[in-house]
Amino acid sequence: RIRLRSEAPSSGGHSVITQQSQCPFQAFIKSRLGIQALEPFKNSVDARDRGSVVHWALEAFYAQPLTRDKLCKLIDESPEDFEAAIDRAVASATEKLQQQRPEIMGAEFTQLERMRLKSLLRRFLKRDSERENFVTGVPEEAYSLTLGALTLRLKIDRIDTLADQSLALIDYKTGKTVTAISALQTERPEDMQLPVYYRTVSQQAQREVSALAIAQVHNEAVDYHAISAMPNFDSKIEPITGRKLGKKTKSVERSIEEAKQQWSETTQRWVSLVEQLAEEFVAGECRVTPIPSKTVCERCGLQSLCRIKELDAEVEVDEDSLEIEEGGLSDV
Repeated sequence: RIRLRSEAPSSGGHSVITQQSQCPFQAFIKSRLGIQALEPFKNSVDARDRGSVVHWALEAFYAQPLTRDKLCKLIDESPEDFEAAIDRAVASATEKLQQQRPEIMGAEFTQLERMRLKSLLRRFLKRDSERENFVTGVPEEAYSLTLGALTLRLKIDRIDTLADQSLALIDYKTGKTVTAISALQTERPEDMQLPVYYRTVSQQAQREVSALAIAQVHNEAVDYHAISAMPNFDSKIEPITGRKLGKKTKSVERSIEEAKQQWSETTQRWVSLVEQLAEEFVAGECRVTPIPSKTVCERCGLQSLCRIKELDAEVEVDEDSLEIEEGGLSDV
């Protein structure tokens, strides 16, 4: 192990903690040594670009604080103003993409991208209006979190104030699939972004954080995935567990005291885990020990360095040798 010195550069984003949770070797190579897998050559707008433009559009739409009631009124009573607001947000976002990818974003492609974005925003904003009361805050607000020799620089997509004046931390995801919110209850979650946000804001804000949410914005899936202390974030989502509620799925009844106790226990575990993973990273923990996951090793891109397949093969050989010895061939 090589401990991170306090005077050494140590800044990074929430991905440092996520990588340490997924596999310490990945965090050491990517965030300590700065080694990244080579990205394929891009000759078109890719998923990352499309994700960025969705973020920019939502940031532009919610640039000024907006309540749920005003959003509902805009949708139901002023459809022309609603469409105009979407048009402005989409135009702002696509202009940024044109500046970054001028070789791709010609007139026709820009028009197609604007049509895609308008449809996505329209669907997501209507889903947003179905939640409980909220007031939006400053979009893409910057925070920093120092954990020993490690400093994390963070940008939180959105922070809403709920009816009881507590906060909901929201992250936009633009992929077809997202990591299940229930995975936050596992020993080492695959995605530590929301727990890192909780650890940061709960220590710095003057108000309680009572909900963590993923807002999925994709052509095939526009929805919220959330875990909260109370049902005041979204009545369609069960507090504490994050289960989707419907006609056949009813929420488990909990007293306010019980819900608060469970939320406190859950969030304190996140805080402890974030601090534990940060200490592991600072201490130089870099063993090849990926969590059980179908995607972590596939997406890592460092297989030629960690030799995970070779390590697995060696374990299998050792186990086979042990079985032969136990079978009595050593007496031959």
